[in-house]
Amino acid sequence: IATQSFFMANNGKYFVTVGPDDYAIVKPEGGSILNPEVLPAKIIGVAYNPHSHRMILQDKYASLALIQLDDTGEVIDSWSGGALISESTYVAGAFLGNGDLALSLNDGRLAVIDFAASLEQREWIISLKETGIERPLKFLAGVNGSSDVVLGYSEKNKMILFDTNAAEIIDEIEIESAAIVGASSVTEPHVLTRHSGEEYAVQLVDGDANQIVKSLIKLAKAPGAKVDYTVVDQQRDEFTIAYSIGKKQQITRY
Repeated sequence: IATQSFFMANNGKYFVTVGPDDYAIVKPEGGSILNPEVLPAKIIGVAYNPHSHRMILQDKYASLALIQLDDTGEVIDSWSGGALISESTYVAGAFLGNGDLALSLNDGRLAVIDFAASLEQREWIISLKETGIERPLKFLAGVNGSSDVVLGYSEKNKMILFDTNAAEIIDEIEIESAAIVGASSVTEPHVLTRHSGEEYAVQLVDGDANQIVKSLIKLAKAPGAKVDYTVVDQQRDEFTIAYSIGKKQQITRY
């Protein structure tokens, strides 16, 4: 498999590798399961939840495959179906805290897939949510501690916190003209933006207050050098960010 994505279960008992033509569930002590559900075309997208052991794959024709694993990586059930909505394409996706999957559509709406019901009934059980924004959300992440809230941002640099159950925006901020350096749903969902010179900002969610908060940070770097980073840990107003600038690596608490 020419791996383009790699995921590790939260208990370390298996990991998943995904390439454009194949995917596999691999056990560290040996043995693997190759392509338990086959898609008709090349794989272009994948979402995985290490806690619920759920995975969804998308091919270039917008077909989707649902895979439910147990905590050892054995396949409990799987099913694949055609495109959810013929006139729409998927822009981004993320698992919610309740185990369902939210998909950002190119018309600005969100589609929420009932994972368990779709798998059981062998048909798409979905609900469509109007977000009230003009552009599709290019990034989605489930919010820690919440069953149905997602964080996302659009092409017009608007970040929103959206309640998929109530179908309403519960917080939003403008990122102004800042360049988006990266976004991640790993450990703590966040968006990193560059403002000027050494000044960056991390936008993340205060789950207790149900709002997006921004922290300014300074990363000393050579002009034009690429910044690779990971938020290692976040607690209230403090977070630890590991980043590398060129060959220099550093872990800093802000």
